[in-house]
Order: sequence, then C-alpha cells, then structure tokens
Amino acid sequence: MEKIGWPVAADLARKWFEGPSHIFNNKPDSEQPWDDKIVTLQWAVRNEGVKTKLRDLIADDIYSDKAVALLKNKILRHVNDEFRSTKSTRPTPSFTARIINSDIRQFHLDWQFQRRKVNTFHGSNWLTPTEVTAALGNFALYAAVGRFEIQGERYFNYKKTPYEYCMDAEAILTHVYIYIKDNYSFNDEDPSKSQYLGHWNKAGMITSYLMNTNEFLGLVNSRWKTTIKADNEERLHIDLDYLSFGDEIKYPIDTRSSFWKKLLKKDVYWPVYNSSFNDWRKKKERGQDFMIYSKPELYALNKPITLRLGTICRPYENTLSGQ
Repeated sequence: MEKIGWPVAADLARKWFEGPSHIFNNKPDSEQPWDDKIVTLQWAVRNEGVKTKLRDLIADDIYSDKAVALLKNKILRHVNDEFRSTKSTRPTPSFTARIINSDIRQFHLDWQFQRRKVNTFHGSNWLTPTEVTAALGNFALYAAVGRFEIQGERYFNYKKTPYEYCMDAEAILTHVYIYIKDNYSFNDEDPSKSQYLGHWNKAGMITSYLMNTNEFLGLVNSRWKTTIKADNEERLHIDLDYLSFGDEIKYPIDTRSSFWKKLLKKDVYWPVYNSSFNDWRKKKERGQDFMIYSKPELYALNKPITLRLGTICRPYENTLSGQ
C-alpha cells in the first residue's frame, strides 16, 4: 500500500496486524478498540465523491424531520439538566459540545443525530480503487451537535406550590461537528461467500469485476480490470470474454505479456479475501478489529436550525434571585 502511495491505508493495516487478536462485535453501541488519529476528515474529502456526500449531509440531510426530531431530544435533555442543576437566573450562554476525557465513543452516543453513507463506488475514481476505498470501503459521515445558543423568556410562576422559576426555551443550532466513523474488520455477513478485496502482490494491486454494463457502454457481461502499480499508473481493461461470476477472482492473475516478462513476479497478482485475514489471525493469534473515528471538525451552518424546546421549570428554592 505504501508503494502505491496509500500511507493511510497502510497505517490502518499495520495497526490491525500489530494488535492482539480481536473480532469485531457487530452490535452498534458495543465497546471496541478504536483509533482517532490515522484517518482525518480533510484527508477523506480530498476525494470528490466523499466531498459530494459531505455537502449533501450539511445542505440537506441534517434538516430532515427525523434528524431534527433527534436533534431536539438531545439538546432538550442537555438544556433541561443544566437549567435544573443551576441556581442562577442569568441567561444560559452559548454551548459547544465537547469530547470529555478523549472518549469519542461517548461523544458519538450523546450528540450524533444524522449520517450520510458513502459506499465503495462513491469513494472510487470511475471504478478505479482509491486510497479511500482501500482504507474505509463502505463507511459513513456523521453529523453531531456542535454549537447552539439558548434564548427565551424567563419568569417566576407563583401559581404553583412550591413556586417555580421557568423558561420558555428556544435553541438555535449554528454549528455541527462532522466526522467519519467506520469499523476496520474482516467479518463476512455470509462466511461461505467471503468478501473479495482485490488481487495483490508487493508491487501493486488489481481489482477484477464482472458486471452487466448495459447502462455504461452497452456491453453485456464485460470483465473490468483495474491495475494500480507502484508508479501510480492506472490501467482499465475491458474484455468481452464471458466468465461465470467469481471464476476469475478465485485464481491468481498473470499480467505478463511477453517472453521477456515471464520471470517478473511483480506481474502476478494473488486474490485476497476477508477470509485471508481471518485465517492469518487464527494462525498468528494477532489481528485486532477496531473502530475508526476521525476527530470531529466544526462546520458553521448557512441556515441555522431553530428548535422550540417548550417550557422548562425548576423549584423556586433552587434559584438565587438576582444571580
């Protein structure tokens, strides 16, 4: 991976190989080993497909009814707890969500309210794998509460016993955090059909696809092969020979094209699957599946989101008048 200019993908693979044996737990909120240093959002959005998905997330997805409802619940819970725990009558200042004690998993659980999926095709460059596809495959961009302001009328309610101090609260979300979350693991949904990860050797890789290309070039059942070598040269081959699905990816691919190249091992590529990593883990008792997080980055919203939180009250005796 480093030879073909993919240092981030190489660092992720190195972390997996060096870690103790650990198989990923597919439960969404399960605790897993994690890393928040290797992958960065700015690295990922250099890819045009990822950049487009980020724009979709910020411009559209966070304003959906479902996202706004979840956002309101998360902010209301925080404002309610803070209002009831303080004795001051001064307006609540603007609030910025924080990662406490470097616990990004808890930050994700507390503040995330929308996501946008990025699949392997979107991360690729016209069917050519990129470092994003090698490092992350299918992943998601997440939006979390960033910064919001609280406003609204405050007053004493003397009609109740004991008296209450109340606020008709309104929150205005002005910023969101955006980050990547993904799992680096080699679990197969169907163990009998292990996921194909390309053909590899020490010099580079080949990916081989069999697909119906009617919507692309009018070619039926064409075989597409993309070669990526250490000099970053990329070659796309279209071959009309018909193969049953899976035939080609089960065997090595020999790209040697002449007698003079017959001894060049760098032109022979070997198939790699999820099962290849799992077999290695069993043999070596190493290989640690883990969660990937990028550090959240703050984005200002062109269109802030206003949330009416309703009336929040606390007992009068818990208020220091004039404070």
